[in-house]
Amino acid sequence: MGCELTRKRVKKGEGPTKPNRPYDWANCYLCSKELKGAGKHGIIKNRNNPSFWGVSSSYKILCLECMGKEFYKRMVGWQRKKWREYRRRGYV
Repeated sequence: MGCELTRKRVKKGEGPTKPNRPYDWANCYLCSKELKGAGKHGIIKNRNNPSFWGVSSSYKILCLECMGKEFYKRMVGWQRKKWREYRRRGYV
């Protein structure tokens, strides 16, 4: 029988992390600070993604302040240098 109530489930792959706000704004998962996204495509910037810093976390979007407070000691040399550079430039 062809029942329309039964549908095939599509497995979602590991795509880019979507912001929790429409268009190009996102919020930090810890402090709820508004962050600028990476354009109209609905993705976040690398500096706000914990996996960019080599940190496995249940949080998907973090601001640089929360990233430094929680995970600075876990970062390796080049990641700490890049984090300090972003902070010096005034990225939030």
